[in-house]
Amino acid sequence: HSWIPGGSGPYFVGVRFAEQRNITGFRISRDADWVYQDRIGGSYTVQWTSRAGANHEMPDSAWTDLGTFTRSSSGFEYFKFCEVITAQAVRIIVSDAWACIDELEIYSPAPATSTQTTTSAAASTTTTTASSTVTETTTTPTGTATGTGTAGTATETTTRQAPATSTQ
Repeated sequence: HSWIPGGSGPYFVGVRFAEQRNITGFRISRDADWVYQDRIGGSYTVQWTSRAGANHEMPDSAWTDLGTFTRSSSGFEYFKFCEVITAQAVRIIVSDAWACIDELEIYSPAPATSTQTTTSAAASTTTTTASSTVTETTTTPTGTATGTGTAGTATETTTRQAPATSTQ
């Protein structure tokens, strides 16, 4: 199901977490199959808040801007933040009443896990793997959706592949 605001503004869609989350980025999409090139107009302003109980009735003063972008094509667009942000909710405000967001995913860093493998009686190797957990969120007509998320800011990448997993 797509989110298309219609009507009169302001127009926004968002994700509210059950508890504060460290987030590192997000992905939005319009027509992941790249068949349609419509409904990508206007500007998109990304905001976050750390206030508990965030909802569509919170005043604009409760939200902090992360940045604004425009779209030139459909498909996936990934955004990675310069710093980890601890947020209770994230929202995207669109300026075009006919803009369409088909998917919104929020990323935050997953905890590193360590495994120890003994290769001989005298030596061992420790491997630490860090990855991102993704929660796909379906938008609702009210402009807000609840969900959980994890993962990644000022850089933008357009691709059809999921973000790479980091291994250290």
